[in-house]
Amino acid sequence: MAFHPSLYGPRQHNFPGVRLYILQQTRMEYQYTPLGDGEIRLIELRPACDGPKLFVSFNHVSINDAANTYEALSYTWGSSAKPNILLCGNSYLQITASLQSALMNLRLDSTPRMLWVDAICINQGDLLERGTQVVLMEQIYRKASKTVVYLGDESVDSNLAARYLETHFWRVRCAMADFINQRRVAEDAGDMLQICIKSLGTSQAKLFEGFDQSAVQEAIVNLLCRPWFQRIWVIQEFVVSPKVDMYCGKTLCEWGSFSMMFYYSFVEAGVSWDHIIPREKKINFFRGLTQIMQMHELRNNFHGTDESKTKSGLIRLLSRCRTADATLPIDKIFALLNLSSAAQTPMPDYLKSKADVYREFAELALENGEGRSILSEAALTHRKDPNLPSWVPDWSEPPVRIDLGQILIASNNLFFNAAGSQKDSQERPKPRMRIEGNTLFVKGLILQSIAIVGPDRPVPGTNIIEAPNLTNFMTILSYIQMFMGMESPYPTGEEKDVVAGILLEANQQKSPRKVTSFWENTQARDLLFEPELSALRPEANIIGEEMRRRRLDDPQGYANMCRAIAGRRFAITDQEYVGLVPDTAKDGDVICIMQGFNVPYVLRQIGDHYIFLGDAYVHGIMMGEAFQRDDSLSECMTEIAIR
Repeated sequence: MAFHPSLYGPRQHNFPGVRLYILQQTRMEYQYTPLGDGEIRLIELRPACDGPKLFVSFNHVSINDAANTYEALSYTWGSSAKPNILLCGNSYLQITASLQSALMNLRLDSTPRMLWVDAICINQGDLLERGTQVVLMEQIYRKASKTVVYLGDESVDSNLAARYLETHFWRVRCAMADFINQRRVAEDAGDMLQICIKSLGTSQAKLFEGFDQSAVQEAIVNLLCRPWFQRIWVIQEFVVSPKVDMYCGKTLCEWGSFSMMFYYSFVEAGVSWDHIIPREKKINFFRGLTQIMQMHELRNNFHGTDESKTKSGLIRLLSRCRTADATLPIDKIFALLNLSSAAQTPMPDYLKSKADVYREFAELALENGEGRSILSEAALTHRKDPNLPSWVPDWSEPPVRIDLGQILIASNNLFFNAAGSQKDSQERPKPRMRIEGNTLFVKGLILQSIAIVGPDRPVPGTNIIEAPNLTNFMTILSYIQMFMGMESPYPTGEEKDVVAGILLEANQQKSPRKVTSFWENTQARDLLFEPELSALRPEANIIGEEMRRRRLDDPQGYANMCRAIAGRRFAITDQEYVGLVPDTAKDGDVICIMQGFNVPYVLRQIGDHYIFLGDAYVHGIMMGEAFQRDDSLSECMTEIAIR
């Protein structure tokens, strides 16, 4: 079979593997020249008129002299499995397909474009250089003339989402102009913006005027499910940049009122998303939505006036951004360092392991008096990494349960106080903690032990793989029925049906304060049973109907229940108290109250030390009742070793 050349000249086939092989025979891979102190690399991206291939040249510049001479790129690295080629003079670099797409779409027609792109402007093979450049990244994005966010290639509906966002923002500006012309009084510009955005949500017809509502909602869902909205590094890039342009392919996407739409416009208009979001996209949608909202808030704080400009503590930042993805686990910390208000933070060091970085950060936080936060964060995940001490938070794992120490109690709008009630004028005693090697020593008291804990077991009509939380809930209900059938009275003297009702919501108030993490977000609290209800088999549909009815009749109680049972199991202690404990707990594990902490924790004894499992709700000891019944217990606290 003969191959004939095209009548219109050589075809531009895109076979990266073949191109790479040919280049390796004729050119050298690009060799980086070391950077000087305070220097960065910029690339000059050649215009499209120079040909179909991507060409760049590198320039070394002082970060102090480079302000407003370049644009910074924020994008998702993507897989490096099938590298593409970037030509650098007589050399070449291998780049990911996502970077290839970004550079092809962002290069100008006839003039070069000066860019900073982390993947190639930092020598990724030089771990020392990576650490020093990470320290400069806040300045790099802050001193750029703008940051160009590249969300990925255009899709079928990305242009629709872009047109709607632009139209919504234009309507907001018009509403603000009318507001000012009428000389209506607002406390500040933020109040005025909030009022104007709310005004667009007086009806769904007005909010989606000129658009197909379902199509727009689907387009917004698909936009928020793009990987960029779930990556850890983009948070800093978005927050510190003075100006941001956001693109899908070559289409500019307006983001100025994005988070406010979800806070106000969609809420005011009663827009529902349940029927729009496919089951397989729900988690990504809520994670993307939560992250962009948090990024907007952080950005407003970062660029506020001198009075309002604030930074968050590093642990709070890590907690808020815990579901964001990072290729390297240590980047979960390094990516947020420049946004932190902490006086002391770990220096980025890519020669260290995940276990070393996480442990050293935990120790630094303890030295800075943040011991409560460290143990609270360590309690939220399954602790799958055997290289980490059990008291060190694994920031690479997303949370599976809420932090009981941060919820407000239904009866008195206060926090739990399991370590003993304090007078209003007194502060809770600070935790007594010290570290020796990998062992954390805390002052505490072993109060009870777990006698019975509900197992993970299939429930008729559910699929434990597709519906783990629903299965867990049904197991909890079955054990509550067993508890209700026990003849002995509850130790506190309360009726057992009252105890069971309080237990299922972990005694949370009906209107919880503002929450900060994905699992606690008001948009995602009921995600625990969605899409799991759709996984029910026909014979279990009665369960699904009951859950849906409760969700409609008591949405806040339903949400609180979802939050309470997530990642927990029902337990009965050796003193016949009932509670919700981490789903890794076993019979024989102990309930410990620690000095300075407001909730009890579950520990497991291993020889002469304990393993930390997480916090617990144990009904009847959450407000210091154990110490009220026996005030001598305060004198019984001893040092407990946790590894």
